[in-house]
Amino acid sequence: MLLRRSKSLGRLGLIFGLLVLLCSAVAGAEQVPALKDAYAGQFLIGFAARAAYQGDDAINQRHFNAVTAENAMKWESLQPSPGRFNFGAADSLVLYAEKHDMEVTGHTLVWHSQTPDWVFYDENRNELSREALIERMREHIHTVVGRYKGRVASWDVVNEAVEFDAATQKWGLRDSKWRQIIGDDYIELAFRFAHEADPGASLLYNDYSATDPGKRDAIYQLVEDLLAKGVPIHGIGMQGHWDITYPSTTAVRSAIEKYSSLGVGVSITEMDVSVFGWNDRTNRYASGLPESIAAQQAQTYASYFKVFQEFSDVIDRVTFWGVCDNHSWKNNYPVQGRRDHPLLFDAEGNPKPAFWAVLDPHNPDGPPTVELESVAPENIAAENVLKDRSLSASHENERAMRAVDGADLTSWSVNAEPPYWLAVDLGGQYLIHRWIVKHEGVSPMALPGAAGERFNTADYLLQVSQDGEKWDDVDQVQGNTESMTDRSFQPTRARYVRLFITEPNSVDGNNR
Repeated sequence: MLLRRSKSLGRLGLIFGLLVLLCSAVAGAEQVPALKDAYAGQFLIGFAARAAYQGDDAINQRHFNAVTAENAMKWESLQPSPGRFNFGAADSLVLYAEKHDMEVTGHTLVWHSQTPDWVFYDENRNELSREALIERMREHIHTVVGRYKGRVASWDVVNEAVEFDAATQKWGLRDSKWRQIIGDDYIELAFRFAHEADPGASLLYNDYSATDPGKRDAIYQLVEDLLAKGVPIHGIGMQGHWDITYPSTTAVRSAIEKYSSLGVGVSITEMDVSVFGWNDRTNRYASGLPESIAAQQAQTYASYFKVFQEFSDVIDRVTFWGVCDNHSWKNNYPVQGRRDHPLLFDAEGNPKPAFWAVLDPHNPDGPPTVELESVAPENIAAENVLKDRSLSASHENERAMRAVDGADLTSWSVNAEPPYWLAVDLGGQYLIHRWIVKHEGVSPMALPGAAGERFNTADYLLQVSQDGEKWDDVDQVQGNTESMTDRSFQPTRARYVRLFITEPNSVDGNNR
């Protein structure tokens, strides 16, 4: 920033020569604290991998130590036609997990959905006998689980077998083709076959709405009966497809307590928090998520993770059903094509308020400062993110753009009473860690007693904001006489930044 006399007014005017803000986009997963580190010693943090998962590779590697195959290990993907196995996608995922030290969960071996119709019929389209379908199930499970023996740590063996019967008004087993042909013991057989194929794998029963009291009790009874028969079942998976209104933390806590009382582990297997209640079929957030709803979602995530932490001795893993909002199944369910925002990262890979709430659920509205040595300024790839951004200033907006255009010998000059400020909308969340201001100049008309002196800005602050209204100080300079400010500080996330000058001149007797 340069100070020199304004020839037209005969007074000193404030002139910025160059303002540079060095930032790192929060989207870079290496620049924020890792979720898996935050929960180390409590439970694993996982994600569901779909076809596009490697597009989020930096985020995946930074934050997760567990992965579930969203679709690659379902029957229709692995064996789309009789005897023709397609292991390409599943093999790639297992190799990816091994490379990055992630625990793999196979999903899912027996399910009423995404199972090809041919599974239940012979070549003449006659429905299989009980014995024939049992053998087909056994062959598939032995082939799949056996292939990944010792490499896939756990399996969702049976998925969503419990439902409400409208006719009887009771919860019970779903009347699927598996049950129709084999009988109720198809679940027991599936677990026994999986255990035969890999005795070291952890075997789970997995279901949605597992917090509803009626369904919760039905799942409990199912698992209790299996355990009484000596069936090798090691855990219950609560899917966690919830929303900002449901379920209550009381219901979540009660379900975990009840399931864990069986002596089995509990996993939150498919977590996302929709911004729409179940009966809300609108698409009102297609253009973006309002801050108030993002905050509500963050509080909801925080409330659930507080409960999870209470039960860290029985919860093995919490897996998010996706990584970024644009790759979520909720964008097509229950409303086809509706834009939902259920995950921790937005479509650009930036951490949402929900991310920070999960990172520290006891401080979901905590300060934006990142407290982690691994994001020290010298370790962050920096860029000047001020150039070509939307800008406002206390005076002379058009000239203010010259202070942030990235070139030397450009300036912002004002002639008014302080304080002066210059604010920039970065257009998104950034991790800010360094700022540079050039403010060197010599007055062509010397003040008495100050001939030839340089007039440098004396007192000023760098401020940040999430909304452009409420500002927080992140760095302050007082009594400056240097020609350039180049300062680093603890990395801080923000969308808006402001240079705020309270004393523009380092020479006594001049206030402008």
